[in-house]
Amino acid sequence: MECHISRGFLSLRQLSRKAVHDHCNRLQDGRVVFGCLQAVEKRLYHKNSSPHSNSSLCPAARLHSLNLLCSPALSASRSLAFRPRQTRGIVISKIIDAFRNAEITSVEGFSKFIIDSAPVSAIRHFYELMEATTGLPWAANIVLCSFVLQLILNVPANVYMIKWSTGKEKQIGDLIAIKASVMRSPSRDNIAMFAKANTELTRQYGCQTYKFVSTIAYQMLHVTITSFAVRSIFLQPNPDILNAVTPWGTLLAQADPLLVLPLCNFVLSLLLVEVAAWKKSNSEEGLKMTLRRANLPFKGEPLYLLNLRRGVNIPMLLIYGIVPSALNIHWIVMMLASINTQILMSHNKTRRALGIAPCYFETATPYRDFLRHLRNDVIIFNKKKV
Repeated sequence: MECHISRGFLSLRQLSRKAVHDHCNRLQDGRVVFGCLQAVEKRLYHKNSSPHSNSSLCPAARLHSLNLLCSPALSASRSLAFRPRQTRGIVISKIIDAFRNAEITSVEGFSKFIIDSAPVSAIRHFYELMEATTGLPWAANIVLCSFVLQLILNVPANVYMIKWSTGKEKQIGDLIAIKASVMRSPSRDNIAMFAKANTELTRQYGCQTYKFVSTIAYQMLHVTITSFAVRSIFLQPNPDILNAVTPWGTLLAQADPLLVLPLCNFVLSLLLVEVAAWKKSNSEEGLKMTLRRANLPFKGEPLYLLNLRRGVNIPMLLIYGIVPSALNIHWIVMMLASINTQILMSHNKTRRALGIAPCYFETATPYRDFLRHLRNDVIIFNKKKV
């Protein structure tokens, strides 16, 4: 007896007696009646199949031979239970169907799914609670709450990333001498020794790749959740919230027509790129000296990569001009906190206070050195322009 289950045919002859009885008991418990099924839920036997009488089967199995089948949701679960060799394509199609049924495949449905999630709702309630407690205008309340969230949630992640990059820098410095000896005599034993030393140093300095990836994923999740939370505040039909304005009279629920906030976001995003370039240039100077002592060549980062990171911010200016002013204020606070964290983590005394090891790019006057770096970039740009 073959029954048509979940878009395929399942031979009961291939199942054990216990599996058949379990299947029949589930059908009997379901109380499936042929007349109650919808047309799309009825399944017919294959034209080549012939039902066989078997006295060992329970009455539910004989009832099932009358072209009965349970609902699609239960048939899918039975298909997974009785077909261990189910193809990957069928599994993926079922996952896609589940997402389609949840109505989150569209942009609007996905946005509603995120806005209604528990983390976004919690952040939104935090903003509303702070506004009710402090009585500040909504623009000032967004600045205060965004700063607090950055201080609590994002600054520790930035500090952890700086610790990771310091460990990675030390690992590379220790591997240079081993790499020099391997290049002088590239035998199989030396290559194996280099790989083992690389693994041990990675574990010693705590600069595993998964730590970097997980921290970046956490920061992206933090930005997404807080941004959706701020956006969801101004989707509520509350006139007090919808009529909130910036100091120059722009509604927080609308885009800034004067482009004050978008331009501020654009400048700060460029400064964030320059901070990273400043730290990387100082690290490359220390790496260059270490390679020179080991008689190894140094190859720095090409300039076009830095210019590419700078150019990515140009299309972001269009996004800054479209989103509501409240979201622009939130992003400005986030970038200001990130820039100051990156610069302060270059201060040698601050690093010692946080237990971060010394590195090449630390300095006693971080803000002054960063301004000097910006001035040198402007000088170099003017020379190339001439």
